[in-house]
Amino acid sequence: MAIFECRECKKEVSTDATACPHCGCPDPGKKNRSGCLKAGCLSVLVLCVLVLIIGTCVDRDDSSSSAKRPSSSADTRSEVSAKIRKLDAETQAIPASDIDGNLKAYQELLKLVPSNQRYKDKVAHYQGLKDEAAKPETKGSSPSIEFAIINDEVMGSNKRSVDVRLQERVSKTELTSLARKIYRPGFERTFILYYLPDMTVGSGAWATSHYNPSLEVKILGATIEQAKTLNAPAPEVVGRKVIGAWTISGLLPRRVDIYEDESGLHIATKYNDGSGSIERADKKTIKGRLAYVEKSAGYGEYYVVNARGDLELWDDQGLIDSGKPVR
Repeated sequence: MAIFECRECKKEVSTDATACPHCGCPDPGKKNRSGCLKAGCLSVLVLCVLVLIIGTCVDRDDSSSSAKRPSSSADTRSEVSAKIRKLDAETQAIPASDIDGNLKAYQELLKLVPSNQRYKDKVAHYQGLKDEAAKPETKGSSPSIEFAIINDEVMGSNKRSVDVRLQERVSKTELTSLARKIYRPGFERTFILYYLPDMTVGSGAWATSHYNPSLEVKILGATIEQAKTLNAPAPEVVGRKVIGAWTISGLLPRRVDIYEDESGLHIATKYNDGSGSIERADKKTIKGRLAYVEKSAGYGEYYVVNARGDLELWDDQGLIDSGKPVR
């Protein structure tokens, strides 16, 4: 026989007892259902509390994670725009003479906005100035060039147009050096036109040196070498009477020789590229002056020698061009 506790009074009871001799509880050895129920309820309650605690912790973690998340794309774009505006304003304050500073700043802006044309032009402009400054001066160039600025016009914030009168033809290297002297920082679009002494401003320049934004130098008329060829004395020809020879320095540089021989009057034209023609001509009086007219002239053009000995090309609308005598 074994002894155990009564499920009600907890006193010792024999396993053979059908009822507790102390409290009368039937089947004293049978488990207490209500106790189990109470224990089960307690377990459920504890589980619910645990779930609640875990849920609270998770919510806190989520809140903390949300706080650490990066800003939205809209916020990012706003920050980049603000950075660009600030850097642009700082760049505008950099002196135009600070080539390296401007180049570095505009390169940084171009990285932020690769499609911005103004930043592209600025980078090209200052890079061109930096490259030019690094070039060594060409030996043999003239230390000084006689010139006069006859027109200097500023258009907008970065554009400038300059007309220059040269006393004589110069080389392309000398024009490059002169362009650097005339250029003013800040005007990356600078257009310089050069005119020889006998040329009319606005009627075609002899040469140009344009910053657009990089420097490009062009000689449009006859170069020094070509001018020497055009001004070379014509060979003497037996039976030819020379009336005169002139060089015209406009947009179409050329030499014009007028002479007579046994076959009549002729006008010979030679261009600076070596091409040319010889046309038969007539003498006529036009507007009270002696004129030389090519027989093939189809636009009413004719030549006249004025009182100074210069050759003038006219048509029905007026003076077209003029040239100086070959010396």
